[in-house]
Amino acid sequence: MLEQLRTAARGRELGAADLTGSIAHVAFYPGPSGNFGDVALPVAVRDAIETATGTPDLTWHPYHAHQVVDDVAVEQLNAHRAVVVGGGGLFLPDTSPNGSSGWQWNVDNAHLGGITAPLAVFAVGYNLFPGQTFKNSLFQESLAKLTEKALFLGLRNHGSIDRVRSFLPPSLHDRVRYVPCPTTLLSRIHPVGSPATGSGRVLLNAAFDRSSRRYGENYQDFLAETARFVDAVRAGGADVAFAAHLASDERLVEDLRTGFDRELPVERLYAGTLDESLVVYRDASLVVGMRGHATMIPFGLGTPVLGIVTHPKMRYFLDDIGRPAWAYEADLPDLGERLAEHALDVVAREDEVRREVLGLQDGLVEPVFAAACDILG
Repeated sequence: MLEQLRTAARGRELGAADLTGSIAHVAFYPGPSGNFGDVALPVAVRDAIETATGTPDLTWHPYHAHQVVDDVAVEQLNAHRAVVVGGGGLFLPDTSPNGSSGWQWNVDNAHLGGITAPLAVFAVGYNLFPGQTFKNSLFQESLAKLTEKALFLGLRNHGSIDRVRSFLPPSLHDRVRYVPCPTTLLSRIHPVGSPATGSGRVLLNAAFDRSSRRYGENYQDFLAETARFVDAVRAGGADVAFAAHLASDERLVEDLRTGFDRELPVERLYAGTLDESLVVYRDASLVVGMRGHATMIPFGLGTPVLGIVTHPKMRYFLDDIGRPAWAYEADLPDLGERLAEHALDVVAREDEVRREVLGLQDGLVEPVFAAACDILG
C-alpha cells in the first residue's frame, strides 16, 4: 500500500506512453496508520476484478480521489485501458469538501466529460448519516453526469441504490446496479489461510468519527451497555478484545477503563500489514462491529459477525444478506444483555455459523464478478 501511495503522489509525472494497457484506480488511499477499512478496500477491488476476469497480472495505477482532476490528469486517465472509481463510501460531502463535484472525487463536469476511457463506478456507498445533506445542487449535477458517462454506477447496497436513484431522472435509473463491496468476498479473492476456529474470542469495534451523529446524547448509556456486554460475554466463558481500525477508535477502551474499570486487550489493525490484520479477523470466533468494514471484512473472511448500528449502511448490508437480526441499534436500552446473549450463542455454534456465512457469500459473487467482467469487456 505504501508503494501505491508513492505512485499516486507522482501520478502527474506519468506520461501517456507509460499507461497503455493499465487500469486507473480512483479511490481513497489512506496514509500511514490510516483507517484499516480504507487500506483493505482498494486491494479488494483489484483482487475482485483480477479474480473474476482471470487476469492476475493486470497493471494498476492509483489516483487519489481527492486529487484535482485537471487537463493533465484527464490526458493520463484517457491513456488507460479503463478507469475504475471505488470502492468505499465516496458519496459523502464532508470528508474532503470540494467545489468540483460535491462528493469525494474532485472532478468537475467539464473534466469528467473529457474522459474517454471506459469508466466504471465499482462498489461505492452513499455514506451520509441521518440528518446530513448535500448543501446545494452540485452533487446532483455531478452524479447525473457521472451516471451518463459510466459503463455502470455500481452501489454496494440497495439502501445506497435507493438514495442515489432519488437524485437521478428515471431515464438513468437502469444505469445504477448492485455491486456489493468486494471485501465481503475476501475468502474467495484474497485468501489468508484457514481460520483457527474455536478460539472463543469475540472482537468488539467502535468508531468515533462524527461521534455526535453516531451517539447523539446517548454515549454514556452506550458505554454502560458495552461494559455489561463485556461482563456477560466473559461470564459466559468467551474472551473479549477490541479491534481498532484507527487509533481514535481506542477511545472506547480508555473510557471503559476510566469509567468502569474494565480492561480490553487491543488489536491495532491499522498498525499491521494488511494480511496480518486480516488474520486477526479471520481467527476470531465472532466480530461485533460498528464500522461498516468491521463487519464486511470479517464476514468476507468467513467469520461470524454482528453489527452495532450507528449508520444506515450497517443495516443496508445486513438486510442485503437477509440477516437483519444480526443488527443492533446502539441506543437499545438493553443492548449489553441482548448482544451478549446473541454473541455467546454464535460462539457456541461457531462452525455452523461459519458455514452459514460462507453460504451467504454465494449470493454476492455473481453481481461483483459480473460487474468486474463488464469493465474489461
